Amino acid sequence: MDIQAQRVYYNKVWGNVGFANNLKLARCIAILDSLYSYDVREPKICDLGSGTGWLTNILNTFGPTTGVELSDVAVEQASQRYPSCEFICADISTWQGRNNSFDVVVSQEVIEHFEHPERYLSVAHRVLRPGGYLILTTPNATTALARRAEERSNQPIENWVTSRQLQHLLERDFISVHTETFIPNYGSSGVHKVFASNKILRLLGALGLKRHWERLACTAGLGLHILARARKGA
Repeated sequence: MDIQAQRVYYNKVWGNVGFANNLKLARCIAILDSLYSYDVREPKICDLGSGTGWLTNILNTFGPTTGVELSDVAVEQASQRYPSCEFICADISTWQGRNNSFDVVVSQEVIEHFEHPERYLSVAHRVLRPGGYLILTTPNATTALARRAEERSNQPIENWVTSRQLQHLLERDFISVHTETFIPNYGSSGVHKVFASNKILRLLGALGLKRHWERLACTAGLGLHILARARKGA
């Protein structure tokens, strides 16, 4: 699908979007925990693929934040709702953001919508200052493919990756790469079905072991999403 057709699709999507749901909030918490762990003071942040801008606005409380988004409808709405943030309407793959200009780049559920994810990562790398940080979430291909077809995302491009694949992609340009999965108890086939079983979860909850079981699932790479953190070399 060409870029204009994608813009038309996302204009329709973002024109009818509601508030953040539990999954979006869980990803937001993971991103903020990562940002906190870096102990950067008033960082200049880029939300690369900002959608309607709600996460951009949250990030803006930590440091001046710029959202970059393909949909002009989303950018217009976000600019009205969150005037303290800067929003740019652009195709990320060709965006001419200034080199070495951000301390942190955040990417929430965007990289999987590129046919060539390495190009997306090259933009993130280019706009980061030396020593800057990338914080990224994306669906975990292992779990996404273990869900029923009607439960999966069906956007114009769905190029899911595994933790290992994402690790390799990031290691091309970044250092200090770390990936992990999070948000357990999803998937309806294979080992995912066992870990997401309501009967097992109720039993483990009664025994006080549910959190240990969920941590085990995420450690085993069975979380619904991947959280990746990386740094640009000096």
